[in-house]
Amino acid sequence: MPDNDLDLIELLDEDGKQFQFRLIEALEIDEKKYAILLPLDQDDEEALVLRVETGEDGEELLVEIEDDEEWEMVAQVWNQVVEEDLE
Repeated sequence: MPDNDLDLIELLDEDGKQFQFRLIEALEIDEKKYAILLPLDQDDEEALVLRVETGEDGEELLVEIEDDEEWEMVAQVWNQVVEEDLE
């Protein structure tokens, strides 16, 4: 699991406000990559799950998962990873 400053990510919301996150896990499911992010400066401990896509310039982009089935699949795999870590 990532644990250094290189795993800090800044994201902007719709209003241009910056939020910092720590990458706590990277998953690959069905040849797609996903990032599990934990907010640094919020009291909310809920993780943010985003799909990683490659842009035209080769840069990695974080994209919101809009499909409910895809989101549920990733959440299920993430829950399995967490349960295995607790054992």
